[in-house]
Amino acid sequence: HLMWYKFSPAVQLHTFHFEFSIGTNFIKGDFQVASFNFHGLACGLLPKFNNFMFVLGEEKSTRTFDLKNATFKIVEKLIRQYRKNFDNPFDIQAYTSNKKEFIANIQQRINVKNPVFSFQAEKGNKMFDLFRNEVYFDGGEEIESVSRELTSEPDGLRRAFYQDELVEYLHKLLFCKENVPVVLVGGEGTGRHTVLEEAVYRYAKEVAAWEDPWKRQYVWHINPNRIIAGMSIIGHWQKRFEAILKYSIRPYSREQFTDVILFDNPVALLHAGKSASGTLTLSKVMKPYLEQRSMKLVLIATPEEWKIIQESDRGFADLFQTIRMSRPDFPTAIKIILENRRRLEVQHQCNITIPAINQLFTIQRNFLKNKALPGSVMKMLTQIAAKYSNQKIDAPEVREEFQTISGLEQRIFDEQIKLDKNEIRDLLQSELIGQPRAVEVLTDAIHLIKAKLTDRSKPLASFLFTGPTGVGKTHAAKLLSKCLLGNEGQLMRFDMNEYIDAGALSRLIGNAHNPEGQLTGKVRYQPFGVVLLDEIEKAHPKILDLLLQMLDDARLTDSLGRTVDFSNTVIIMTSNLGAREAASRLGFQSSNHNDNALYRKAIENFFRPELVNRIGQIVIFNPLNQTQIQRIAQLQIKELLQRDGFVRRNTIVNVSEKALQWVAQRGFDIRMGGRALKRQIEKDLILLSARQLIQTTSEAPIILRITFENGHLTPHITPLEYCQPLNRNWLPNLPTESNIGYHFTRLLKKINRIEKTANQLTPKDDNPIVDPSQWQHFSFKERISQLKENINLKMLESRQLKRSFAPVIPFRLKRVFHQEAETGKARKVALRDKFFQTEALHQLQEEYRHGNLLFSSAQTDFLSSYINVAIVEIMLSGFLNRHPEKVLLCFRSGVTHSGREEIAWLMSQYANLFEKLELTFQWDKSKNQMEIEGYNLYHLLRNETGIHLFYIAHSLPVPVIVTLHLQQNADNPKPNTPATAIEPLHKVIRIYDSNNTITDLRTGYSNAFNLTTEEFKLLLYGGIHAE
Repeated sequence: HLMWYKFSPAVQLHTFHFEFSIGTNFIKGDFQVASFNFHGLACGLLPKFNNFMFVLGEEKSTRTFDLKNATFKIVEKLIRQYRKNFDNPFDIQAYTSNKKEFIANIQQRINVKNPVFSFQAEKGNKMFDLFRNEVYFDGGEEIESVSRELTSEPDGLRRAFYQDELVEYLHKLLFCKENVPVVLVGGEGTGRHTVLEEAVYRYAKEVAAWEDPWKRQYVWHINPNRIIAGMSIIGHWQKRFEAILKYSIRPYSREQFTDVILFDNPVALLHAGKSASGTLTLSKVMKPYLEQRSMKLVLIATPEEWKIIQESDRGFADLFQTIRMSRPDFPTAIKIILENRRRLEVQHQCNITIPAINQLFTIQRNFLKNKALPGSVMKMLTQIAAKYSNQKIDAPEVREEFQTISGLEQRIFDEQIKLDKNEIRDLLQSELIGQPRAVEVLTDAIHLIKAKLTDRSKPLASFLFTGPTGVGKTHAAKLLSKCLLGNEGQLMRFDMNEYIDAGALSRLIGNAHNPEGQLTGKVRYQPFGVVLLDEIEKAHPKILDLLLQMLDDARLTDSLGRTVDFSNTVIIMTSNLGAREAASRLGFQSSNHNDNALYRKAIENFFRPELVNRIGQIVIFNPLNQTQIQRIAQLQIKELLQRDGFVRRNTIVNVSEKALQWVAQRGFDIRMGGRALKRQIEKDLILLSARQLIQTTSEAPIILRITFENGHLTPHITPLEYCQPLNRNWLPNLPTESNIGYHFTRLLKKINRIEKTANQLTPKDDNPIVDPSQWQHFSFKERISQLKENINLKMLESRQLKRSFAPVIPFRLKRVFHQEAETGKARKVALRDKFFQTEALHQLQEEYRHGNLLFSSAQTDFLSSYINVAIVEIMLSGFLNRHPEKVLLCFRSGVTHSGREEIAWLMSQYANLFEKLELTFQWDKSKNQMEIEGYNLYHLLRNETGIHLFYIAHSLPVPVIVTLHLQQNADNPKPNTPATAIEPLHKVIRIYDSNNTITDLRTGYSNAFNLTTEEFKLLLYGGIHAE
């Protein structure tokens, strides 16, 4: 098999056209033959005939040999043999050429065990070999399994620009006859890897022109940890590494070359291999080879990593020739980035604009200043180019990618977005109760970060929060994380109770056995965020020393010599120092000023002055009073209602104001603060809710209302019902493009009848001077005239061959379920699954997105006019009775302290509708009610009452209950009676899905959340028919 890999003669490919008959079959097609000379013989090979080979004759006598004729005879012979030996019909297409074939030489590198082949080796028992520790490692196979060879794929290497002098120097050191160990030392982003890969690239292009390019030096990029991976038997990794080193010194079939080994994680060489049973490491194994100059080794290190190596093993470090790389100046960095920009555009077929490059430099200047150019910009640019392949990359794409990488809110880092000066303060005040000083300090910190005015040599901000327990110190850190990162779950929290022993420092920054420190590891992978050191006074003194470096230089070095940047983090420490002394003063006359002095004195007595001086702000939190505890109770209940048990059971919990006050009073403890309140809420409300929920089924969503009655909490369960669907014939017959004129003619006749009926009614007073009180009479008649004129124009337009107006935009209504699909209980289950389970809402969005529009442009045009006529016809009965009605449309949330935004949005939709219907209304936003005046409004709006259910992302649904009341006035002596009974109030008529879709349960239609008034009128018209 190996011999065939070496069989590579000069081959020519020929194509011949043959036509002949074999029996009753006629064969016609192009056949290919490859010809070559081998040991003085001329040979032919038929690729399509399973590589059938035949000899033409001696090479000298074949100059006049007829290759075409010989090929014809062989092809005819093979086809005849096929027909003779096989019953299957002969498929000529499988053996003829498609004119796309070609011949090419493929270079391969195969490592075999040398010098003993498998047929020569003495077979032994693998199990006994294992016990005797006589495992054989092949260096060629092992080095390929643990490394990447760079010279074989030069086009995949990074290119260096404007570094020719350093590249040439490296090229001479790496590929000369002398074996000089080299270490390339430079900061991250200076281009160490790129310069080295450029030297390898140039060497690979040189050897490509050699007669035998396979006989060259290889460059093996090895991860030290992969060498010892899986080597659980003592001595195995040493033998494996020895085999790799020997192979690199004298590789098979390339004995005259010494391969180059590259490590870019050099500190690992000092630790990899060390165990409880031995201190041998990779560096100690290589040391004799380096001293004898028998191997070529290249290291890439940062200054911190190289310092650790020098301090740990000076003898090993002194064997290397050190090349130090500095940051290129800013103009050179710009040139390098622009050169790479052109390369990336070609590689990914994208267009990177100059504003995108400017945005990258702005981000680097503001957030990545401690990382060197051009590497910090090139890393992001490479990621963006790969992500937006075949697209245009502008500044918005750069900002979006940076937001993904950093996690920062776009309003924080994007200079294009303005931030209102009170926006952050209002958010913090609404959730951080009773702590005005903390709100002020955190607001100022966020404003400084937004304005890019922080000191880039230090963390973004540093705070020490102190005060009594349970007053919101940890919650303040979570709120800051929420403001900066959009998610309080991104808070990096460390409880210092776990770091009180002598080994605490090693756990935070790592050690030889566990190099990934808990603190340094988190910040390395999440460099933008908030670090919370809870109860810092309990930490080991060495950790306090570590804080000095974090707060002063915004950087730490872990056990592997890697520098971790803290310049994009906010450091928050919490403490209870002074709380005991302040608590002992309860009951005596004291002021906040005196308490603050106690806390500050306790801090200064405990911490060293150099640490206190490095803390940006010391914030003292105030004790909470009962009023503040009640406000906190509202927030904590809102948070507890997000638990999975409430969300998945489709349960809406509503706690009355009195019940909330009672729970807050029971949970008030000035010493324990909000923690005592949270325990009381768990005991009173959550436990009571659990007892009620386990008695219910999940067939329908429920509202669990908890009130305070007769001295204790009382639960009330109200199941939500579904509105009955309309019959399919509730809509009129809809026109097509060809008969729309006929439908408008019929509609015109109807509006004529309405106008005739309305004109028969005259004002009460025949006085020629119009009474202002009768404006509604004339306004209604004017509306009929305008509607008639509009329909008349549409009818005339439909008769023209060419429309004079632009087509009407079709309704965006789509059907997401069919009313007749299920009935009874089956339909209720289907509706529950579709509309009241959070998992199904995404499916509802997809059904709407991919569904078909129900109405064409012509049908939409006709239907809008038809509904306007229908609404006027309903109002006509009230007009004939001469009694305009005043109705009160009221909105309230089914959940206390929730639904304010949903109610405001819903009222705005009704306000737009009433304006379109030319109705007079007054909007009282403080009471969440609208007073509307017009004819027969009771009948028009009565079926809008019920529950409008709003689904909010990652939260419980909010039911908004709409009721209608008929007002009493001089012209209408009817009593103030609710327009709906109690039963319909618990029926859900529409589903509003978090700014995505609106679904009407009566019509079965869904629409985009930004509903137009014409689309709303269609849903209103459907409600009129829901009797």
